[in-house]
Amino acid sequence: MAKQINRHIKLAGTIDDISFYKSQDGYLARAKGGVSGERIKSDPRFKNTRLNGREFGASGKAAKFFRKVVNNEMRRAGDNRAASRVTQVMSRILKSDPNNDWGDRKVSEGDLTLLKGFEFNLGVSLAQALKPDLGFSIDRVTGQVAVQVPALTPAIDIAAPADSTHFNIFAAAMAIDFDAETASLVRANTVNLPWDNQPLAAASLAMNLPANSTVPILLLVGIEFLIIVNGNLHNQSKGASALQLAVVDLPA
Repeated sequence: MAKQINRHIKLAGTIDDISFYKSQDGYLARAKGGVSGERIKSDPRFKNTRLNGREFGASGKAAKFFRKVVNNEMRRAGDNRAASRVTQVMSRILKSDPNNDWGDRKVSEGDLTLLKGFEFNLGVSLAQALKPDLGFSIDRVTGQVAVQVPALTPAIDIAAPADSTHFNIFAAAMAIDFDAETASLVRANTVNLPWDNQPLAAASLAMNLPANSTVPILLLVGIEFLIIVNGNLHNQSKGASALQLAVVDLPA
């Protein structure tokens, strides 16, 4: 893969056997060619390629489903590469499946705890933005999920971006089935709170999932920063907020 270095002519498209395109890394170029798709599908020498392709497709499908479920949260606090990093983690989870052979491994049978601690914004982790430790509880029998926020003083315990005037802490809990591509998701958040030196009492974000769930339960927690302009609150840029997949609870 080559990078286009002419600063004045930025190409997109195909010229002869060279494809020019724009990516997050700038304007790139690559040569067209390679083995035909029909040969890869039928030639015994490309068996491993076919197996890898099937697993790439399966992990990509799981990642796309997951991103769809948490799209609202990702829009609030995900960075520009969050989607591709989710796909990478799903690939690792699929490859950890101990039950199925190469080409047939599944995300649903892999180690979903690899998602724990995933930061949707690499520029700001949840621990960097929100210094006090949070508490978490999940009751599968009742379906009750809670995030315990300790008492804190915003200006001391929260690292807000410049010009921020307010913030809120939010959470999303989901019971997710990667095989059936179904999910029950519930959300909770604090009100928009001023970022100042006034102490805040401890609080709890309570959510209710279906009782007696038999699928994995995932819990996302984030903090969103806002700014007041002429009396109106606006979100800070997406890269200013933090979001973490804090808990992965697997069925017994």
